[in-house]
Amino acid sequence: MNIKKNNFSFGKWCSDNKLYLLAFFLPVLSMTLVYLFKGVFPFGDEMYLRSDCYHQYTPYLQILQEKLHNGGSLFYTWEIGAGMNFVAIAAYYLASPFNLLTILWPGNMADFVSFSILLKMGLSGFAVTYYLTKKFDKKDISTVIFGMIYALSAYFAAFSWNIMWLDCMWLMPFMILGLERLVTQKRYKMYCIALALGILSNYYIGIMLCIYSVIYFIYLLCVSDFDSNVGALKSRLLAFKDFAIYSLLGGGLAASVVLPEYFNMLMTKSADTSFPKALEEYFSILYMLFRSLICIPVADLKYPHDPNIYCTVAVFILIPLFWLCKKISAKERIGKTVIAVIMLLSFNFNIPNYIWHGFHFPNSLPCRESFLYIFLIVTMAYEAFIHIKEFKPAQIVGSTGASIGLILVMQEIFKNTQFFSELDISTSMTKIVYLSLLFIILYLIVFFCYRKFTDMKGFFTYLLVLVVFCELTLNMTVTGIPSTSSRSGYYDATETYKQLNDQAKQLADSEGVHFYRTEGAAHTTRNDGARFGYNSISTFSSVASAAMQDYYNEIGLQTSFNAYSYLGHTPLTASLFSIKYEFTNDNPSLRDSMTEVTTSNYLGNNGTTSSVLHLYKYNNTLPLGFMMNLSTEANWNKKTGNPFVTQNNFVITAVNGGKTIFHQLNSPSVGKFTTEYNFDEYDTVNKISDSDLYDVYFYCTTASETLTATVSNGKIQENGTETTTKTFSSTNQNYICHLGKITAGSTVTVTAGDGQTLSACYAYAFDDAAWQEDYKLLNKNPYVVDTFTDTKITGKIDAISQGIMYTSIPYDKSWSVYVDGVKTELTPICNGALIGVFVDAGSHEVTFKYTPRGFVPGILITLLCLLIFIGLIFKDRIYGFITKSKKESAPEVKKAQNNDSKE
Repeated sequence: MNIKKNNFSFGKWCSDNKLYLLAFFLPVLSMTLVYLFKGVFPFGDEMYLRSDCYHQYTPYLQILQEKLHNGGSLFYTWEIGAGMNFVAIAAYYLASPFNLLTILWPGNMADFVSFSILLKMGLSGFAVTYYLTKKFDKKDISTVIFGMIYALSAYFAAFSWNIMWLDCMWLMPFMILGLERLVTQKRYKMYCIALALGILSNYYIGIMLCIYSVIYFIYLLCVSDFDSNVGALKSRLLAFKDFAIYSLLGGGLAASVVLPEYFNMLMTKSADTSFPKALEEYFSILYMLFRSLICIPVADLKYPHDPNIYCTVAVFILIPLFWLCKKISAKERIGKTVIAVIMLLSFNFNIPNYIWHGFHFPNSLPCRESFLYIFLIVTMAYEAFIHIKEFKPAQIVGSTGASIGLILVMQEIFKNTQFFSELDISTSMTKIVYLSLLFIILYLIVFFCYRKFTDMKGFFTYLLVLVVFCELTLNMTVTGIPSTSSRSGYYDATETYKQLNDQAKQLADSEGVHFYRTEGAAHTTRNDGARFGYNSISTFSSVASAAMQDYYNEIGLQTSFNAYSYLGHTPLTASLFSIKYEFTNDNPSLRDSMTEVTTSNYLGNNGTTSSVLHLYKYNNTLPLGFMMNLSTEANWNKKTGNPFVTQNNFVITAVNGGKTIFHQLNSPSVGKFTTEYNFDEYDTVNKISDSDLYDVYFYCTTASETLTATVSNGKIQENGTETTTKTFSSTNQNYICHLGKITAGSTVTVTAGDGQTLSACYAYAFDDAAWQEDYKLLNKNPYVVDTFTDTKITGKIDAISQGIMYTSIPYDKSWSVYVDGVKTELTPICNGALIGVFVDAGSHEVTFKYTPRGFVPGILITLLCLLIFIGLIFKDRIYGFITKSKKESAPEVKKAQNNDSKE
C-alpha cells in the first residue's frame, strides 16, 4: 500500500503566502526606518515610552514579567498604590495574549514595547490584506498596498504607544469578515472568536468593536442579498438571531476578564460620570477632512477632540470614484457613506463621543474609535481602485481636480489657525498642503499609467507600492514618535535598586518584620515601585481607587486624576502606611525621622556619570495593622480641608491620651506666616517658651504649578544645608510641603510661580516629642504578620479592649478576613479607603485572603460559553453520534422485546 507523504516545505509555504508576509513586513520595515531616524534602540539610546507608556504600561509589564518568572499571584500586587487588584490592571492594560511573551523576553520592557508596536503594526497590515483578499477574492499586490495604508495610518502614529489598544486594531478586520460571513454564509466562528479576543485583549476598545459591529450588522441587513426561497424578512430575522447569539457568546468568552474589571471600575473616579445634558459641536466637517492630509500633527495629548483619520491622500481621489463606480451596488455605496458620516459626526458631537468611549469622556487621547473609520475608508478606496480601469479619464481627472481645489480651499480657511503651537513635531501649513498636492499628482500619474499600460501593470503596481510606502513612512517620521526619552536613564539604577531591596529585606527579616513598604523621596514615575520591585503606596492608574484618592487628599498627600502618591507625607502618614524604607539620590525627605542604612554607587547618563542611591530607614514605622478606639471612625473629622487638623484629629481620636503633633503658626495673611505658635484651645502642647528651631510644614490650595517659600530674618535648615528660599513643584496637585527647620521669629512668604493667588494656606510646626508619645500608643497593640504573600496574610494581634484593627490595606470587597478562623465582615474605614477589622478584647489570629470579585462567576461564564461554542461547532457530529447510537441500540431493544414475548 502506498502512503502519500505530506512533507512540509517552508519555501513553498512562503511562496503560497508571500502576499501576507509582504503585508506584514512592509509596515514593520517602515516603522523600523522611523526607529532608525529617531535613534530608538537598537539604533540609538532612545526609547519610545510616551506619556502613560512611560509611567504606566511599562512598569505594569515589569510586574507581569516578575510574576510570570517568580510565580507570584496574578490576582493582586503590592508594588503600587498600597495594594491593587492586578486582574483589573491586566484587563485594562495587560490582557493582550502577546504579553505572555514577557516570560521569554530577554531584555527590558522598554524594548518589549518597541517590539510590540512592530508586531501589532505588521499584524494590522496582514489583517487588512487577508480581509481584502477573502472579501473580494483577489490575491494580488494591491491588497498589500491597502493593508499598509491601514497599518501606517494616523491612528497608529498617534496611539502606537498605547500598545494595549493595538490588538483590537488588527483583530477588527477579522471581526468584520466574520460578521459578513455570519450574515451571508451562516459561518460564525471567525466573528465570535475575533470579537471575544478583542474584548479580552482590551475591554475598553472592545466596547467600540461592539458598537461598530451593531452598526455594520444593520448595514449588512440592508445591502445583503438573502435567499429568496426563505424570504427576505425571515432571512433577516435568522441573521439577527445568529448575530445576537454569537455576540453574546463572544462577550461571554471574555467574562473572566470583564466581570472583575467591571466591579473594580465601580470603585474608580471614572464611575463618577453623567450623561451630557446638551448636544455640543466641536468643529466643522471640513476641519475633519483637513485632518486627512499628510503630516497633520497627531492629536494625542495636546488636543481634546481632534480625530486622527489620515491614512493616505490617495483617498481624496479614490473616495469620489467609489461614489461614481457603477460596478459597486448603489446600496453599498450609500450604506458605507452613511456609516462614514455617522463616524464623522461621532467625532464632532459630544453625546456620540461620550457613548463611543463607554459612556465616559476620554481624558485626552481623543476619538479612540477612529481606526474603525480608517478601516471603512480603506475598504471603500480599495473597491474604487480595483475598478480603476473602468473609469473614464475625465472622471479620474475630475476627482483629482476636485481634491486639489478642496485642499486649496482648506489652506485658505485654516491658514491662520494655530494648529501647531506647543507641539513636539516640526510641521507647517506649507508642508502639509504642498506635500499633499505632490502625492496626489503622483497618484494621478500612477493611476493613469496603471490603467493605460496593461502590459506594464506589474511595474506600475510595484511603483504604487513604492509611492505609498514613501508617503506613509514620511508621514510616520514627521508625526509618529514625536518625543523619545533616554533608555539607559530609565534603567541605569535598576540593578542598584535590586541590591538595596535585598539588603532592606534581610534587615527586615532580622527584625522579624514580614510586611513593610518602601518609597522614593522623588519619583520618576508614580509607579516606581513596579519599576524597581518594592511595595509602595504611590500609583498612577485608571483603575485606581477613588476612595484612596480622596483619603490621600484629606491627609495632605499628593493626588491628581487617577493618581496618588507618597509626596506630601509626614512622619505620621508615612508610618500609617507602614513605610519602613526610603530611597533617595540625595538627602532623605525627613532627616530627623530617618537613619541611613546603606549607599550604593551606579553609573548614570549612559554610563558616563557616577550617581549614588541611598537607602534610609524610618525610625518609627507602624505595622500593617494596629488597634484603635472603636469610636475613631465616627469621631475622626476627615473633611476639614486642612490636612494638619485632620492628622491631629486622628491621633486624638484613635488612642486615649493622644497628643496633637502639629501646632499652628501665626499667619497674618494668606501665604504669609511667622515661626511662632498660634495655639488653639484643643492644642495639647505644653505652653512653654518657643524652641530655637521650628520644623515647618505648609499646605496651600492653589492652581499654580510651583510655589516658592522665602524666609526673612532666618534660614531654612534642612539636611545640613541653609537656604532662604525653597521651591516646590506640581503644587496644583495640592499636597503638604515640608519646608524644614526655621529659626524662631522668622517670617515666611509663600508665592505662586505664575502669579496666581492662593485660595488658602496653612502653616504648622511638627512636634517630634508629641509624635514619639503617640507612636508608642499607636504601636501598643500591633498586628504581627506571620506569613505574607500576594493574596494571603496571616498574623496575630492582642487587643486590650474591644476596638477596630486599623489596616493600611486598601478597601476592596474582594478581600475576605477571618478572625480565629471565623469569617468576619470587612469594616470600611477612612471613608471607605482602607480595611478595618472589628476585634474583641484578647489574643486573636487574623487572616486575610484575596480573590478578585467577579473572577469566579466570570470564569464559570467563560467556561459555559466555551462549552456552548464548542458544542455549536461540533453540533453535526454530536447529532450524528447520538442518532448513530440510537440506530445501533434499536436491534438490541427489538431482540430483547422478542425474548420477553417468548417467555
